[in-house]
Amino acid sequence: MAPAPVAARQFEKLWVLGYTTGPALAVITTLANAYVAYHLDPKSLAFKLSLAASSLAPIIYSVTWAFMEDINQKLFAKAKTLGSSSPVDKGLDAGLPKSETTHGLIQVWGNRHLVRSSLAAVSSILAIWAALVAR
Repeated sequence: MAPAPVAARQFEKLWVLGYTTGPALAVITTLANAYVAYHLDPKSLAFKLSLAASSLAPIIYSVTWAFMEDINQKLFAKAKTLGSSSPVDKGLDAGLPKSETTHGLIQVWGNRHLVRSSLAAVSSILAIWAALVAR
């Protein structure tokens, strides 16, 4: 496991990467599924599946804001305060409850991210199912 300062900085770098690429991917996914749905019979199962798939991508941002923003802000604060600390200093989170340590926050974030990522997975499964049904 990475020392707290390294873990906090890594989180921040990965968050920035996701923040810059995620919205474009969500828009592309939503538009692609909506385009497919538009060209299908509205009474068909493929239409309903494509419509459901296109609806799930934008929900990811609501979930992020509602359930993950507090953890993001705490981890950004950790990255800022621990950023100049030595990576070998093991006592930086000493005295904090496990849930407030850098690793504890990353664990909570990871659990919430798993739920959020499942929305993208379900969207993908619905899109594949729609393509198979429409054949």
